[in-house]
Amino acid sequence: MIRECLATILAVAAVAHGAFNCPNKDGQYEDVKQCDKYYDCLDGVPTEKLCPDGLVFDPLNRKVNKCDHVFNVDCGDRLELQPPQPTKKCPRRNGFFAHPEPSVCNVFYNCIDGEAIEITCTTGLHFDEYSGTCVWPDSAGREGCGVVDKKLKDGFECPKESQLDSRGMAIDHPKFAHPDDCQKFYVCLNGVTPREQGCSDGTVYNEEQQRCDAPENIEGQFRCPESKGFFPDLEQCDLYYSCVDGKPEEKLCKDGLVFRDDNPKKELCDIPANVPCGDRTLLQEPQSSKGCPRANGYFKHEDPTACDRFVNCIDGIPQIMPCPPGLIYEDKMSSCVWPADASRLCENVKRDVLDDGFVCPDGDVAGPLGRVLPHPTYPHPEDCAKFYICKNGVVPQKGQCDSGTVYNEESFRCTEPENVPGW
Repeated sequence: MIRECLATILAVAAVAHGAFNCPNKDGQYEDVKQCDKYYDCLDGVPTEKLCPDGLVFDPLNRKVNKCDHVFNVDCGDRLELQPPQPTKKCPRRNGFFAHPEPSVCNVFYNCIDGEAIEITCTTGLHFDEYSGTCVWPDSAGREGCGVVDKKLKDGFECPKESQLDSRGMAIDHPKFAHPDDCQKFYVCLNGVTPREQGCSDGTVYNEEQQRCDAPENIEGQFRCPESKGFFPDLEQCDLYYSCVDGKPEEKLCKDGLVFRDDNPKKELCDIPANVPCGDRTLLQEPQSSKGCPRANGYFKHEDPTACDRFVNCIDGIPQIMPCPPGLIYEDKMSSCVWPADASRLCENVKRDVLDDGFVCPDGDVAGPLGRVLPHPTYPHPEDCAKFYICKNGVVPQKGQCDSGTVYNEESFRCTEPENVPGW
């Protein structure tokens, strides 16, 4: 043990002089200054490596890939980062980022290799970049956030009574005819947020069928409503057509996504919770894989007791994601909601327990500046050089201070013993 600690101290000293010396044990070790840089040591030979842009190295992570999101890692004094590689909506190639418009607080982007997926928070929550999740506005502390208007300029408001389909089930995004213009109609997102939409040229809104109909449409053959644009299939929600000079080309969204038909000038597929498909109920055959019912989308965890987690599938690869503390995943809305708003009961939610019996306590923990800590730490009951980390307040992990330091309950960090009151 002493020998390993001495090797670690010598390694840190070597980094301070511009070179990294590997400890005796092979493995991956953090750079002392740059949080997204690390060294892969094999037989005492270090190889300098970088995490993908936007991710940082977590030395406490026991997985083979120790690069994780910034809000999941305590970088401490490792404040430097590689130069960003931004794309159109992604300040860095990977991570969760707020909408560029400061007043839009309920929308954020999940960036994966520079590709941005727009996600809307559960109604009433704001996105918090500090924790990477949607939280109550008081916790997010963002200013200038706009309020979603429940009434359009022409006075239309979504009816309080739910609209039912032919099976007697409530329609997620009901549609209503415009009182004056037969080419226009209203969509009530989640039954409460009104949006005005219009049919393509040459079509009118069919109130009985709740869709736009064109007399020239021939059954079984798609005809372009306009010479150029992107238009939905009338029956299959993930099927659409690209029209050039009036000639249609049939296209399919990636499995699990559906076509957004609110703007014929844009070719965009999105998760089903963000798109009112209406009568376009058909979908392509699922391309399932282990953990993913479809290749793309958000799905409930296979463990029925893991209500506070869900699976984010991207091209058939599942990633387990946690809900904000206190929320559970609602499959119908593809988002985390408060238990009272969920369609399933989760009274016995499984809590992670470490091998020594530690479980993350309930309740928030305020840091030195009075702000609620997204990943609070707690002292070990017997060893002053050890501590616990609760990721998102619910997932416990063990922590170990560097040699010669102890855990400080007041600063929530490892410090020299003389800086700890009562030591």
